[in-house]
Order: sequence, then C-alpha cells, then structure tokens
Amino acid sequence: MDSFVNGCIVAAKLNIPGAIKNNVTLQAIFRVGLIELGRRMQNECLCAAEFHYYVNRPTGPEAFAAFEKSDWTSIKRVAIAFEDDFALGRLFDIDVMRRHSVHQLSRTDLGMPARRCMVCEKPAKECARNQTHTASELAEAVERQYLAYCSSAGNGGHTAGI
Repeated sequence: MDSFVNGCIVAAKLNIPGAIKNNVTLQAIFRVGLIELGRRMQNECLCAAEFHYYVNRPTGPEAFAAFEKSDWTSIKRVAIAFEDDFALGRLFDIDVMRRHSVHQLSRTDLGMPARRCMVCEKPAKECARNQTHTASELAEAVERQYLAYCSSAGNGGHTAGI
C-alpha cells in the first residue's frame, strides 16, 4: 500500500504582479522564502519540509514538497502564517492540496478571511478582478515588501543572498 495515499503536496510560487515575473532578485527572494517556510514547518513539528522539486519558469520560480502527513490543515495554517507574518510572505502563494484530489485548501475553508490586497487591504481577488490598481502601484507594493525584509531587525539589514 502506498504510504502517501493520505499525504499532501505543497506548491510554492511567487505572487508578483506585472510583466516581469522572474529575474535574479526574484529568484533570491524565492530561495530565502523557501528556507523560512521550511523552517516554520519543521518548527511546528509537521515534518522536515524540504522542497525537492524546483522549476524556474518565465512565469516565476516554483517549488514543490510532498508530505506523508495527512493533516493538511496544519500545513496550510503554517503556510498562511508565513504569507501573513514573514516580511516577504505576501509575495508568495503557497497552495496545499491532497494527493489524488484537485481541491486546494483555501483560507476560507479554514474559516479565515480571504487574502488582502498588497495595496489597499481589500480582498485581493476583488482588486485583481476589477484591476483596481495600476502596474506602478503594484510594483511599489512589491518593492515595499522587499525593503521591509531588507531593513527588518531580525534580518539585521542583510539581504541573505538577495
């Protein structure tokens, strides 16, 4: 019997608006974020979180990890906390899905509010659908996230490879 029948897949990618989805800086941001996400998952005793499959596409870097652990809600909660609390987390999109299922566990599935817009804090899907913000407003929001990370006290002002 396959030991991974009840497991889940975690897919990580960047959530970067605009035409440029991949460059050296974005790849570095992605690597730093994956390390932090893996550390958080391991600290929550979920299991060793190592992203084994990395793809570098024109649409941006992506990475995948497989977990034998069947408690996908705990994994999604760690992913949400990472997206919300880590200085670069807002630039990430972490999907959690069960093996043999097309359903991705969402924030609302867990009774949590939908993700907020980088610019105005309204629901992100609403702003994206209505094209509420200009490309320059979105680019400035991404830059703010990056600068917040670079200047964060926990980071000591260093870019850790970025």
